[in-house]
Amino acid sequence: VVGTNPFIVGDPVEEGNLFYEYLKTYESKIRCFVMNTGGVGEIPDAANPLTPLRPTNRPGKAGIGYVTQAVLRNTAVWSEPGDFGTRAVTAGVYDEDGRVFDMDSFDPCRLYEPGVREEMVRALQRERIEYMEQFTGLDPRIRAAVEAPGAL
Repeated sequence: VVGTNPFIVGDPVEEGNLFYEYLKTYESKIRCFVMNTGGVGEIPDAANPLTPLRPTNRPGKAGIGYVTQAVLRNTAVWSEPGDFGTRAVTAGVYDEDGRVFDMDSFDPCRLYEPGVREEMVRALQRERIEYMEQFTGLDPRIRAAVEAPGAL
């Protein structure tokens, strides 16, 4: 993500454009994965921000390892492109004893009412677009991909 790489020593716009060009040049040879190592499913309590109505579901270190293993071993089952034009691992993940790791507990479509989830998606899209506005000179195809997920 442009502007969030702590190893940038030069212009973040230049890095973003170079990375985009690299991906486009070698797209048939590159597999990219974005992993949420945080959580999903929290429902905040406006009256008490420190105590959510429903806490976040987190896979923990072991769960992240199970998902990574499934991806790298090609056992992962993927969804169709979703809200952000990306696919998500929905099954094919197993723990060290071969038991199925429950991916349903991390599915936003199961965790939120449709209207709530749709508003969350719209809000995140707005935040991403506003954030990218600070990077003048960024290849317009990158912004277009943020505005229309899956367009990259």
